[in-house]
Amino acid sequence: MAITATMPRARRPSATEVESRRLLLIPLERPPARALVVALAIGSATWLAALMVRPAVADYLAGQATAIEDVERALAWDPADPRLHRRLGRLHEAAGDAARARRHLETAARLRPTDAYPWLGLATLADREGDRADAEQALARALSLDPHSVSLRWEAGLLAFRWGERERALEHFRYVLAVDPRQREA
Repeated sequence: MAITATMPRARRPSATEVESRRLLLIPLERPPARALVVALAIGSATWLAALMVRPAVADYLAGQATAIEDVERALAWDPADPRLHRRLGRLHEAAGDAARARRHLETAARLRPTDAYPWLGLATLADREGDRADAEQALARALSLDPHSVSLRWEAGLLAFRWGERERALEHFRYVLAVDPRQREA
């Protein structure tokens, strides 16, 4: 009696199994590979959550802010928020700290180059410091970015009036009245 051993035939993988193995960069059959995938997933989720949470916390803190220190605390959560830099620039300007005001307004203009309001802030700051050339240049930049803004035109009219340029001031005020007749009271 001869004993013959028959080897079990290896099952041939289906086309779907072959394709799914090609798509996986890390084979998941071994526990260390599974642990790596889980760690990568948790790390990615944490990173994405931090990206979403930081601006939200900054927004919340800025909404509650009543002092420069409060806005600075909000800015620490989201240093790339141009609105917070612009707000800090205006607050520092009102407090008489021109250097900090300029730094924040320039940062706001750099972070959002299409926003006219940091340039308006730089124009009023330069005007307060007696630097009319810089004030005019910053004001021109603000008006070029948003030429139809009533509030910008109003501020431009006030600056021109302060500089003794009555016709230029009246041109801006006429524009404001043409666009928004309710401003007649102002």
